[in-house]
Amino acid sequence: MATKWTAEQIKAIKTKGNNLLVSAAAGAGKTAVLVERILRKITDPLNPVDINRLLTVTFTNAAASEMKERVKNRLYEMLEADPENALLQRQFALIEKANITTVHSFCSKIVRENFHFLKLDSDFRLAETSETSMIFDETLDSLFERLYTEEILPGFTTLVDTYGYGKDDIRLKELVKTLYEFTRSCPDTVGTLEKAVEEYNRLEDDFEFSQTVWGRILISHVKDDLEYAKIEMVGLTEELTGFPEFSSDADVLSSDIKSVTRVIEALDCTMRDLGRWDDLLPLADSITFERLKPIRGEYDKSLHEQVKKSRQNAKDAVASLADQVTGWSNERIYEVMKKQYPIFKTLCETVKLLEEAFFKAKKARSMLDFSDLEHLALKVLYKKTPDGLVPSDTAKEYSEKFEEILIDEYQDSNYVQEAILTSMSREGKNIFMVGDVKQSIYRFRQSMPVLFLEKFAAYSLGGDVDSNPPGILVKLYKNFRSEFCIIEAVNGIFERIMTGGTFEIDYTTQEKLIPKSDENNQIPDEDRTDIVVVDTSRLAELYQDEEKPQNCIPEARAIAEIIHRMIDSGYEIYDAKKDERRKVEYNDFAVLTRVKTNWAQPFTDEMNKCGVPAFCDVGGGYYDTIEVNTVLALLRIIDNPLQDIYMASVLLSPIADFTQEELAKIRLIDGENTIYNALNSYAQLGSDQETPVKDQTLIQKADAFCTKLKKWRELASEIPVDELIWHLYVETGFLDYVTALPEGIKRNGNLKLMYEKAKTLKNMGWNGVYQLVRYIDKSILSEKDSPGMVTLGENENVVRVMTIHKSKGLEFPVVFVAGCGKGFNLRTESSQAVIHHKHGLGADFVDPEMRYSCTTLQKEALLIKHKEESLAEEMRVLYVAATRAKNKLFFVGCSKDIDALIDKCRLLEQLNFHRIPQAFLAQGKSFLEWILYGIWKSPKQNKKDESFICYDFPVYRLRIVQPSVPESIEEDKKGTTVDPQVESSEVERVKVLLDWEYPYEDYARVPAKVSVTELKRLDNEGQTDDDTLLIEDDPAFKEPAFLGEENRYLNYGNVVHYIYQHIDIERLKKDPSHEHVVIVIEDLIQDMVHKKVINPEQAQVLQSERLATFFDTKPGQEWLKTKEYRREMPFYLRLDPAEYYAIKGEYLCDACEGMSPVLLQGIIDLWYSNEDGITIVDYKTDRIYDDITETFRERYGVQLALYKKALEKITGKKVVKTYIYAVSMMKLISF
Repeated sequence: MATKWTAEQIKAIKTKGNNLLVSAAAGAGKTAVLVERILRKITDPLNPVDINRLLTVTFTNAAASEMKERVKNRLYEMLEADPENALLQRQFALIEKANITTVHSFCSKIVRENFHFLKLDSDFRLAETSETSMIFDETLDSLFERLYTEEILPGFTTLVDTYGYGKDDIRLKELVKTLYEFTRSCPDTVGTLEKAVEEYNRLEDDFEFSQTVWGRILISHVKDDLEYAKIEMVGLTEELTGFPEFSSDADVLSSDIKSVTRVIEALDCTMRDLGRWDDLLPLADSITFERLKPIRGEYDKSLHEQVKKSRQNAKDAVASLADQVTGWSNERIYEVMKKQYPIFKTLCETVKLLEEAFFKAKKARSMLDFSDLEHLALKVLYKKTPDGLVPSDTAKEYSEKFEEILIDEYQDSNYVQEAILTSMSREGKNIFMVGDVKQSIYRFRQSMPVLFLEKFAAYSLGGDVDSNPPGILVKLYKNFRSEFCIIEAVNGIFERIMTGGTFEIDYTTQEKLIPKSDENNQIPDEDRTDIVVVDTSRLAELYQDEEKPQNCIPEARAIAEIIHRMIDSGYEIYDAKKDERRKVEYNDFAVLTRVKTNWAQPFTDEMNKCGVPAFCDVGGGYYDTIEVNTVLALLRIIDNPLQDIYMASVLLSPIADFTQEELAKIRLIDGENTIYNALNSYAQLGSDQETPVKDQTLIQKADAFCTKLKKWRELASEIPVDELIWHLYVETGFLDYVTALPEGIKRNGNLKLMYEKAKTLKNMGWNGVYQLVRYIDKSILSEKDSPGMVTLGENENVVRVMTIHKSKGLEFPVVFVAGCGKGFNLRTESSQAVIHHKHGLGADFVDPEMRYSCTTLQKEALLIKHKEESLAEEMRVLYVAATRAKNKLFFVGCSKDIDALIDKCRLLEQLNFHRIPQAFLAQGKSFLEWILYGIWKSPKQNKKDESFICYDFPVYRLRIVQPSVPESIEEDKKGTTVDPQVESSEVERVKVLLDWEYPYEDYARVPAKVSVTELKRLDNEGQTDDDTLLIEDDPAFKEPAFLGEENRYLNYGNVVHYIYQHIDIERLKKDPSHEHVVIVIEDLIQDMVHKKVINPEQAQVLQSERLATFFDTKPGQEWLKTKEYRREMPFYLRLDPAEYYAIKGEYLCDACEGMSPVLLQGIIDLWYSNEDGITIVDYKTDRIYDDITETFRERYGVQLALYKKALEKITGKKVVKTYIYAVSMMKLISF
């Protein structure tokens, strides 16, 4: 039956003479339109185009294969109808030569056809990600070695001092790697980075930061935060109108709104070139917020809390503005940028050298990666001229060859791919692009939706070619996939929340999905879109003593319950293939999740526990399977048997078949050494005639394994690693063993896949156990995990659980979008520098001489921009998830505070916003928050009981449910009332068992490891309160209220120890005067505030005078004169059990003679050595009475005695003096 095309689809199929951008919404049949356009071009009776003269590009091999198959099948059908048609016969013969391919495959073709021009080997191969990662690390290390030893870059030493501070240069290497990876997404590679760096060198004398792109981003961000606070306060002001008791709150809010409005208007002026950056600080300082007056009598406390919270949001926004401008005057920004330029220049040169060295290393191995293919293709297609880059003669040859370039999924293109395809076009007039920018969800792969958006805005709608627009825009928004209820639900939500600006796409009335039928359908109750919120506020209470589960567990139980209910009730869906309604089955359901790590698999397992057959189809997890982990552990100990964790894993596995008790016996033979050495020692006990007979079996077992391991290690040096793996499978029988386990076929396949991996790696030139293990470690670190063996058929009757990204392009009758309550992972760069394609480079400012570093406003602006772009992508991810459904859609999420979220929704409804303000959306923390904003309009609460609350909307239904708990926990709650009758003999037997006492209880009371602090506490157990009352209030040293009562001394103590640990002793040695010590300490405190080690409130509590007084004491002065000292030195000491009991004031029982020693651990605050010997100092921040009692000396004497014993054993020197310095008293106490 012939396809009935819509008018818009016909326009997309037939339009010629200009570039064509087809904006095809989800389910609009874009692939069918693309295939039909190809077919009509190659079968045009008047002007046919051979199919090999069309270049069709998509982004996955699967999509390319599917498209070629569709074209081939259609040609075959047409030939069956008209077998004598010569044109059809020719096109069918050319189909295998059709250029329907991925971008990378086409680039590979260009490179191979021009290998001589590029000076490459014609037989180069495409490297795997883990392989290139290994080569990259080697190249980077080698490059740094060269830069250290050879004077290639004069400024490299300064660069290392600036961004490589710390124990090693890892941070600098990470920075170089980050910038290198960024350049690979740019057509000009390092040239893009050079341009960003040069922005720091093109500063004019009249530089004004507020007019830079960075200044505008920062100002706009603060303005958005203030708008958010203002909306909240306006809404609350209106709500308070009906409450006389809140009249004072309403007045304060009104005053605050005026102040915030004044700031917003001033920021607007600054952005319109009417203000200066330096004017913003007085503006921020001028804003004051009145205090709320206490309310007498009864009042709504929750409403009062909302008022305080909204005012706090406004205060935070103003404080953010003040933080940005304080210390960052326009002049200082200018000076810092000038100082950073030469360092950035050297950094750029380092990246350039890395690019050259890395390519050279790959070329030497005759390999290229995907990025190389793209950039080498660019090198072939462009040439340099005085006017810049222009298409080369080769590009012109390709443009003559291809009548049209067709690009599928155009929203996923990036700048490099755009440059490649544009170079081969005929003056940009023969490119057909189809996609949906609302489904652009691959920014992490460097896709640039801005390319689509720019053309969407510039192209002419309607096809008026005579006006010579840059291109024609065609919109395909009729959805042929989903039922009317889904279309209405998606439109209703995204019309309100996808509002352009920060979110890049404006989902207006013109952008809405159009139902496939023009009928005005009514949505039955059972077909409405359900939003299910699992209220987890009482989750810990429900599970009581059980471990509280992660949120995916209650969500899985809620979804399983819904699926059971739909299956049992015979819920019907429309089956388009059969053109009939039928009952829903398990394989009609799909659960889509935003993340897979630690979520998808536990979720799937819980679904199966609840009786719903489910399959986790998220890929990865191969290296986490028990069978693969075991073989990897065996390979690791063959490579290096001194790795205890992997050795224990193999010994306890079926390969060696040791029990835990046997392994414990072996370990006790040699506790000081590795398990491998202990195993060898145990195996050699066979020669000892006094060894008990009962241990002979274990000795023989240990000896047998040591012999096998020795043989395997020798074999590893003689045969390839793939042959070694197969030999291990056969000799150990492990392959047969796992095949007999549940899911044996899959496990067998996983082990065979390991063998194939080793074989592939050998063919790539990476042979040996070490190289295989290293390769796999790189795969795990780069998250390029293998999907493993898949044994599930397409028609298996199970529920599919997959990520939203994997579901793109698929459709399912019933969709659950799960994990909606999970917070967004807005990954901001933790690197020292951030770079953006459009907005340049921002990096921390580091002063190597002062050892001072801080973030810059440029970096902060770029982090904000990255966050905004991430939020926009999250919005598109939600759209993709929602548009997978055909018949029924669910959104499911957990929330600990659903009432507060509903209050926000009611506030927005009260202000009568048709579209949610972007300031509100930007503050959203989860899909659930956005969804509720989108649906909330005059709900009807139709049911409320202990189990759930239900809100009804015309298109949606919101259900707030309580989490269900496992039956075992429910039974524990109910308890039992049965009083069973048992025989007296049985009672006596149970009594004997219950009265049994463990004969080695003293063993159990001795810990394997104990800290000095715990021993000190044990020494003081049993003393009366009068004996241990050592702390008193010190009015001069009052701590702020933000420190809780439970940990106020601990927090303060940590800070004091940090100061004494990090104070610059060399600086004090130059000038040990008390005044100078105070200055050094104050500088350190300010540095701690800047680095956010402490906050300003804590800094105010610290009194430099008190801390400096220590250096006036004898040990303080001696410390400054000595060269040998250690601060915060950890130590471990073996204590005889008798000593442990002596400290507790008890005696060791006879039964405990010969028990294992106790491992004592502790940290010595300070020790130094001079000609007299070693002195130990311990800092105490307790508030202590002036009168030092014997109790005090006994209490801390134990601690210092243990320090003394440990240090004398470690150093071999005599400890001559021990002190405690009481900071609160500024007093030195000698012991």
